[in-house]
Amino acid sequence: MTAGAGSFAVGDARVTVLHDGTIALDGGAMFGVVPRVVWEKRDPPDERNRVTLGLNVALIESGGKRVLVDTGMGERWSEKEVRMYRIDRSTTLLGGLRARGLGPEDIDVVVNTHLHFDHAGNNDLLTKATFFVQREHYTAAQANNASFPHQYWNLPHLRYELLDGESTLFDGLEILLTPGHAPAHQSVLLRLPETGPVIICGDAVYCQENFDHDSWSSQADPETARKSAVKLRETATREGARLFYGHDRNQARDIRYAPHSYR
Repeated sequence: MTAGAGSFAVGDARVTVLHDGTIALDGGAMFGVVPRVVWEKRDPPDERNRVTLGLNVALIESGGKRVLVDTGMGERWSEKEVRMYRIDRSTTLLGGLRARGLGPEDIDVVVNTHLHFDHAGNNDLLTKATFFVQREHYTAAQANNASFPHQYWNLPHLRYELLDGESTLFDGLEILLTPGHAPAHQSVLLRLPETGPVIICGDAVYCQENFDHDSWSSQADPETARKSAVKLRETATREGARLFYGHDRNQARDIRYAPHSYR
């Protein structure tokens, strides 16, 4: 499937990485069977064994069109949840858009890698956008409100276009099928004129430690997740692409965040 080819070309695009805060989750849940003595050197946990995870959203701008890859975790958090997950909202997607003179109404397209709360948490605000997700994933998420809370994304005022497998969504923007973290999870390959190819992994790869220790046990389907991650690594090698992981706070130190952009 090719959607919108000719109306949007990544060849003249710029990509700005926006930050939608942080959340802290149990280190054991993140790193699986990797011993704490190994992962704590790179990701020191707090007194409750929680490690901090960043939430990045890619804003792609080209030819007057604007695309987001994922939408972060949003604002619907109780005081109890804020304490439990040590949520930090000092930076937000909406704040990042405002700093660029934009609002939710200015987003034309959203590519959701998947519909977990931390990747679709602001979907409800983007009322003028068209959302692209895999049909298989959308169906699975509709049937599982516990894992994919419907309050963020399964709403009558939002417009979804369902994809069936890999596709060139626009010139220079390709969808890669990467299941394992969730059914029919998808990642994004962008071809930028100066930076070159970049791959936005979503949660197909949480962090560098997954590769370093061949650790996928924290994924819903570990063996499938491993195959998807290897596919992304091989694609990156073949294309000379940089991998942007889903929640690697160490990689975040090297990312050029807004107001800087990748071109």
